[in-house]
Amino acid sequence: MAIIDFQFLSKTLATTTSISIVLPERDDWFQAHGNQTPYPTLYLLHGLSNNHSTYVRNTNIERYASEKGIAVVMPSFDHSFYSNMAYGHRYFDYFTKELLPLLPTLFPLAQEREKTLLPVIPWRIRRI
Repeated sequence: MAIIDFQFLSKTLATTTSISIVLPERDDWFQAHGNQTPYPTLYLLHGLSNNHSTYVRNTNIERYASEKGIAVVMPSFDHSFYSNMAYGHRYFDYFTKELLPLLPTLFPLAQEREKTLLPVIPWRIRRI
């Protein structure tokens, strides 16, 4: 199991942002699914007073991901409520237009809708 703390300069946010990623061992997954198959992916969003590292530090997410053979992506969203702000950053655009297309190009993450579990943001229910 790999836990990656990934930082990059977001063009949408115009600042450096952090993401924690949990990836299962490659050998187990690739033996069962072939060596080019990306991992089914779960995106977890943190609460208001937390950040991208909360699930890794305070839960058994590493064990759950290993048992299920899934990758888990936990981006940091500050105090944005995952929305585009009138006087601030465009976090919804960052997540949907920059992060979701970018990560599968860097890590073996599934892009197919059937293999990706995205959070439901009640005040922002939209098809992605």
